[in-house]
Amino acid sequence: MAADVGLSLLPVPLVHLAGLDVQRNAVHKYIQDSFRASQNVAARFDFVPIDNNYAPKKETREHVEQYVPRGIFKKKWMIKHLSELPSVICLFVDLEWTDQNWDQRLTEIVSKIAIIRHLIEGRRIQICLVLLQKAEGGEKNTKRVDELQLQTELPRNRIFVLPVTPEHLTGYIQQLQARLLERANSYYESIVSELKLRIENNASKIYPLLFCRYLFKAKGSTKWLC
Repeated sequence: MAADVGLSLLPVPLVHLAGLDVQRNAVHKYIQDSFRASQNVAARFDFVPIDNNYAPKKETREHVEQYVPRGIFKKKWMIKHLSELPSVICLFVDLEWTDQNWDQRLTEIVSKIAIIRHLIEGRRIQICLVLLQKAEGGEKNTKRVDELQLQTELPRNRIFVLPVTPEHLTGYIQQLQARLLERANSYYESIVSELKLRIENNASKIYPLLFCRYLFKAKGSTKWLC
């Protein structure tokens, strides 16, 4: 049954979106509906809680030349990457640059990101942060931008601002989707590079079925790239 489900899913990037309170916040609900209604974006956007469970990463085998697999690939591998293990986890927060409770809000954000990092420990999954702001085109507080990067330990290209102005919100969401797809592609490119390096380093000393497994995973991962 699991294998059938995997074969029925399109090989598109999986992105998890967290932090939206769709039950009590109309803007959050609109953002969720906009992502779900996206038919022209080659990706799958799933909404998850911040403390969503992810399968722990298995330790890398040190002596692959001694490992004899029971097949080319495990049937759950496709399910895991198509519907369970995302390329990107995007955290949404309501935060203005001029928030009077900036220090407290920043502490809350850092805590949430720490929870996510713990859940995906050892994986290459990229964490992105989206600030929902009412002020469109407002001036950025350079000091607070730097502080946000420092405290969250996120690079600038993983921190986005989404102006929640009614007349332009749909367009801004589409732009955000494009940025998230860029991060997703970066994730899959890193996976492919890692697999190719593993193949190059072990091609002459591993069991043929394991060699085929690496090739399948490397080729399969390229299918996710947009």
